Amino acid sequence: MRSDALLALERMPPADAFEAFLDELASLRRRSNDWAFAFIMRTLNTRGSTDDVAGRFERAVKKRGDAAKRLVGRVLRDAAPELPPELRDVVVTTLRNLGQPWDDLG
Repeated sequence: MRSDALLALERMPPADAFEAFLDELASLRRRSNDWAFAFIMRTLNTRGSTDDVAGRFERAVKKRGDAAKRLVGRVLRDAAPELPPELRDVVVTTLRNLGQPWDDLG
């Protein structure tokens, strides 16, 4: 079911997908940080591609304020220690962009 939900979000216009995702992020994180992390990383990994929506995602998070930035930061930081260096760099870039702690990761 989670993979179907992820695919449904990815079919939505990015702004709508980000709003729906951020609306439910706290609940998703409690149930499965891995699922929340997967959506965020799939989004961040578009940075620099023709389908780049990473900056739009970061702007949507910032628009929601400090609580949203901290929540996204926690999702990323919880998974970051297990990531290879190239993916950790993606996480560090976003944490920096959101003004969240990152020093111990990079």
